[in-house]
Amino acid sequence: MPAPGERPRSREAGAPPPRAEARQSVFKYSSTARRSSSESVLGNAWPRPLARTLVLATFVLGGLTALAGVLVEYNTNLDLSLQAARMEWPSPPGPPGSELIDDDARFVRTKFDWRFAAPWAHWRIFRHRAAGLGEEFSVRELYYLDRDDTVRPQWEREQGFNHLYWVDLAKRLGGPSWPGPVLCLALLVGASVCLRRAREES
Repeated sequence: MPAPGERPRSREAGAPPPRAEARQSVFKYSSTARRSSSESVLGNAWPRPLARTLVLATFVLGGLTALAGVLVEYNTNLDLSLQAARMEWPSPPGPPGSELIDDDARFVRTKFDWRFAAPWAHWRIFRHRAAGLGEEFSVRELYYLDRDDTVRPQWEREQGFNHLYWVDLAKRLGGPSWPGPVLCLALLVGASVCLRRAREES
């Protein structure tokens, strides 16, 4: 405490205020505590066969779900599912603009209908394309609807694998198609190396 008549000493230049120091300490402690807690939980669970199986199954399921969204663009399935939904749940005659309102209701409805579940619909679209069957999709095979109509992506970007930049580059501009897959493979190898090092350090 300064003596009477003496000016209070200022903090050193660049030193954070006491409240900031307290907040930083609390943040560092909470981050360390969360990391230690998660590591201890995973460390205790990993030697158990059942827990290890569940972790690996979750990892594989998540990977398959994410991979489906890479092989088939989200907008492709959204376009096809809305076309099929208009067939499954047609709109009654109404004033102009009512179709857009009905499309919003159909969009919500498809999210709660197992036939339109995005990850598996993506895989069915990919299987159809990989078999060289073109861009005409049967709604019976794609969404299990009880009708023989077909749907087709409306935009060129949604057709085939044009959403992958190296495919589009090769088709429209005549560029090389190999850098994309090579880069993806390099990222996968790098991630595997980082994961292995992290496990060795822990």
